[in-house]
Amino acid sequence: PCMLIVVTAILSSLSARSRACVDECPAHANTLKNCLRNAGSTSASAVTCLAHTEPTPDTRRLWDCYKLCHKGKPTSPLEPPAGADTISQDFWLLPDVSMTDKFAGTERVTAQLSRWRQGPTFGLMENKLLAHSLLDALHVPQPEVIYGAFATKPLGRWPAYSRANFTRALHGKRHFVLKSATNGGNSDVLVMTPARWEAESWNPAKLIDFVERFVRREHVKAKWWSEWGQVFEHRAVIVQESLSPKSREGFGCSEGELILEAKVHAPLGVLASGRLQALPFDSNSYLDVTFEAAGAIRCLGGRNLANATALCSRAVRLLLHHRTQLEAVAAKVTRALGADWMRLDVFLSEAGLFSVNELSYPSHIGAFTGGGDSLSIDPLVNAYKTKQLTRAPSATFLAPLFAACGIDAYDFLLAADFRGMRHASEATYASQLWQWDPAEEDEVNAVHLIKSAWCTTTLLVGVGLLLLVAWWLPKVHG
Repeated sequence: PCMLIVVTAILSSLSARSRACVDECPAHANTLKNCLRNAGSTSASAVTCLAHTEPTPDTRRLWDCYKLCHKGKPTSPLEPPAGADTISQDFWLLPDVSMTDKFAGTERVTAQLSRWRQGPTFGLMENKLLAHSLLDALHVPQPEVIYGAFATKPLGRWPAYSRANFTRALHGKRHFVLKSATNGGNSDVLVMTPARWEAESWNPAKLIDFVERFVRREHVKAKWWSEWGQVFEHRAVIVQESLSPKSREGFGCSEGELILEAKVHAPLGVLASGRLQALPFDSNSYLDVTFEAAGAIRCLGGRNLANATALCSRAVRLLLHHRTQLEAVAAKVTRALGADWMRLDVFLSEAGLFSVNELSYPSHIGAFTGGGDSLSIDPLVNAYKTKQLTRAPSATFLAPLFAACGIDAYDFLLAADFRGMRHASEATYASQLWQWDPAEEDEVNAVHLIKSAWCTTTLLVGVGLLLLVAWWLPKVHG
């Protein structure tokens, strides 16, 4: 009891000193100041304060002063909650699940993408650089980063993009994967091999042009808007080691050489279903599996594979070898994010490789062979409908994530690249496979505007003629 009293007194003293320090910060943003003076340096309350703030020079100065007041406070390691039954507000799907008896396929993807576009958590987990920092904090193995940088500013441990540093990092490299850190659907992805470098006449200048299309606003081919509509998008480039094998035979390679990318759906951190594709990657050939109770894995079938049964037996042996590690990663990441559902993309090999490539939400895989979406969605829907889950503010999870990844909360929440820019409506996204091009929308709207203007003009002319006739007729009969 005496020790508890001493610790409480110390914490109280530190808290009072921090509040006094914040009181000295010059600011006109009194609402934010009052909120921050009662917040801890990495607490959820500080993140909550920023979430309800608009970016201005004054709020920026106040935040910088606030950070100085808490400078030197040690960052604790990321310790995810013990259970997966507390869900972040960013993921919370109860309203959508409650409104319909069908929650699969398009309905699922549409509902999840509406969360994905607005929730700050997804700006972190779906950003390949920040997700790399998150997985590092959780001690999860992943491909080595050769070069990583943000388009407009440094964020976390990653610098702002520099042409000179990019060129220096890739000097002499011929075997790598270069990607936009925020785009999806295999857009802005370059898988480089020595053979491709020669066949397509690649050189440093051509590489620079490729990457600057998505990290430089002034590039002539830049799409400087959020194609997928994520409010908290931070454009970046990531270059990683390529794990593509020398063998080009995919599933048919020799024993011991098989490398798979497993795209695994994990509701509430539990493995449910997966799509397996052999490296080198062929999007038209795959095997689908389901993870069953008591450690079993069952093959559901495949596509464009002549001997699917034999290949699946081999793939299942590989999955079983890595299953324990895969389950541990799925559970850890889910709890750290407060996720109700997610997809893990993981590289596995017969030579012993286990490396998490990406985190994804939702997932456009909605038709597993013989199982559809139900394998991973039914457990989630049941958990919501039977009230097994509780909701928590997203800041509860974001604050420790920011601290563990070294992310400045103000830069992330208030200085996102497209935060103050125009975004499309959900209806517009749904009609274009969930992507958006403002020029295309403007072109469609222009047609409607022209038609509306024509109709309005015709109506006004008609009304004018009627009035003219009404004025003229009495004079004729008079």
